[in-house]
Amino acid sequence: MYNLEKYLKIEDIDPIMTYEEYLKSYINNNNRLVLENFIEKIIQQELLYEEIAKNRGLYQFQSKVDDNSALKVALLNLYKNQLSKTNSYKHKKYYNEIVKIAKNGKCPYCSIGYVFPGNATLDHFLPKSKFPELSVSLINLVPCCMDCNKHKGEIFNEDEKQQFIQPYFDNINSERWLFVEFNFNFSQLNYVIRNDNGLDDVLIDRIKFQFKKLKIYEKYEIQAIDELREKLNIVNSDNSKLIALLEEFNDSYNRINVLNSWKKALYARLRELTIEECQILMNNFK
Repeated sequence: MYNLEKYLKIEDIDPIMTYEEYLKSYINNNNRLVLENFIEKIIQQELLYEEIAKNRGLYQFQSKVDDNSALKVALLNLYKNQLSKTNSYKHKKYYNEIVKIAKNGKCPYCSIGYVFPGNATLDHFLPKSKFPELSVSLINLVPCCMDCNKHKGEIFNEDEKQQFIQPYFDNINSERWLFVEFNFNFSQLNYVIRNDNGLDDVLIDRIKFQFKKLKIYEKYEIQAIDELREKLNIVNSDNSKLIALLEEFNDSYNRINVLNSWKKALYARLRELTIEECQILMNNFK
């Protein structure tokens, strides 16, 4: 999980110009006429979204588009016509710009799944079925992997603790919150989220919510076990090699810059092992 704000220059986005460009290539005249008549309301909603998101209040956002209205139909069709994969991303300019925002081609929700043109999905942070006025809003479209998009689906709660992390607005890496724990006999590892450094409790609850709903705990544990076995398979029970392995754990920790990555959390725990614990770990995971 990482923040995308520095990769999408929100202050440079002109929502009016964006909608106008979409509408230029929209061949459905009836829908285009509906959208042109309501464009001011749509822009106002996008600006309100940005203001509320900066204060972590998107759980309070209210749609101004009536269900079953011609405007909702037109907005959903606009997305389908311009940015949907089913139409081969007709408006590839914006699709490609959004996808390129993903740092190192990795999903901002889980940091594991791949995101690249032709493979990435565009997630509506606030679901388009509930908030159609945001269906083509750049700051509501998040490039993500297919797994995270599938698990996130249409989830929206009005409880501030049950919100996903908004990658364009929520900074979650100012302090460490991701940890690895082993059970008593070092036969199993688990990722846990703890608030050991005085972060906002609601933000921690939101991170936990996201990890559970998007099955990130399971993803990280699979990655960690593979990484651990690869490291352990190069040594035997020779104490000198175990000491070298512990030094490698420490070096790996220092090389990783992303504070709450699954690798950083793994090596933060491994570098604390004693030789005896390392031997037990090797016997269980090799």
